[in-house]
Amino acid sequence: MLLLKARLALELPPINKALSRAAEGLPHPVRPIARHIFEAGGKRLRPLLTILMARLLGYDKKDIYDLAVTMEMLHAATLLHDDVLDNADTRRGKPAAHTIFNATSTILAGDAMLAHANALVAQCGDPRLCLCFSEATSRTARDTAAMVLGIARDSLRVYTSVQYRITCTPDRMLGREEVEALARDLLCNTLIQRFRVKSAEEWQAQPGFEAQAAKVTGEANDTVDVVPLSSMDDEALQKASRDNTWALTLRELHCIRDQFATPDEQARRKAAGLPADPTDVEMEVLAQTWSEHCKHKIFASRIHYENKETGQREEVNNLYKTCIRDATAAIRKRLGDDDYCKSVFKDNAGVIAFINGYDACIKVETHNSPSALDPYGGALTGIVGVNRDPMGTGMGAELVCNTDVLLSLIHISEPTRPY
Repeated sequence: MLLLKARLALELPPINKALSRAAEGLPHPVRPIARHIFEAGGKRLRPLLTILMARLLGYDKKDIYDLAVTMEMLHAATLLHDDVLDNADTRRGKPAAHTIFNATSTILAGDAMLAHANALVAQCGDPRLCLCFSEATSRTARDTAAMVLGIARDSLRVYTSVQYRITCTPDRMLGREEVEALARDLLCNTLIQRFRVKSAEEWQAQPGFEAQAAKVTGEANDTVDVVPLSSMDDEALQKASRDNTWALTLRELHCIRDQFATPDEQARRKAAGLPADPTDVEMEVLAQTWSEHCKHKIFASRIHYENKETGQREEVNNLYKTCIRDATAAIRKRLGDDDYCKSVFKDNAGVIAFINGYDACIKVETHNSPSALDPYGGALTGIVGVNRDPMGTGMGAELVCNTDVLLSLIHISEPTRPY
């Protein structure tokens, strides 16, 4: 604990310097208000957590301080606004800003700090950071509005959007269809997002896009359909798999069809009052059970590999057993007494030696939601499975943090679409 406190103390001076730089970047009339709230103290917990996570993941550049203090600026802006709304006299043992600078100036200072923090985040050049910060700002605005109106904050929604400006070279102009394909396949997930496109001429005539709140338009439907597998040829089977996103191979579809056609299965279904062919619900269950996420079919398959450049050919029987499990075992054997693996491929999550007698328990998942159809829907298991499994490993691990990684692969059948 002493080592941790010492480490945190080393980070505080550069954090405070970054806050001073941020204050100097504000419009001159509101700088004194920003200095007042910054110099009032505080634990700087938010920038500290940001910096420690960056260090943990191997990021050692000094520009992390300017990014980290944006979280403190967001927090300080909310404090300025809260003190006005609550008519508070003090903040951190000192006079509240609005009692010195008046309410209007204090509110404007908070707004300026939020705007400047967004600008600092944008300077990092990563749209994902901008989206993350804007969502945090939106939640803050929602909570403030709910508090002022005296209603439940869950009854309010604040929506954000990301705007891209796409430029072309004179020798390669993009048509609207190409731009829409970029938006649909690369920039958004149409399962949960929408996009709109304007040409330069349309933008000049009417800049911006009209605000449009999200609305769920789907209707509840408890209809159960029968899938006529018994009468489907191969082309119909493959089309049904594509249309319903079962991701089943033709061989797998044949196996399912043959199983439902057996006399025993036909008799069992008749006795249960079920149709001879499977229902769409049954097909969904089978497709999920045989999915890549649940079954790891690629890892468990026999792979015929050929290097086109050298002509080398190789057959790998089960990638998991040979390239993952056996490779790990070989490394552990070579490490001998220096082996830092404590539990591998046995429990709900892996355990490795970490530092000062502590072990690290790590779980990685690949499942996505609100839909498993593509990886842009957001990972639900990032807050469920990866937390549940460490807690169920051994006598239980203490949860510390979550990380989020997006990996994009190019499918060989559709090289223009990431998967």
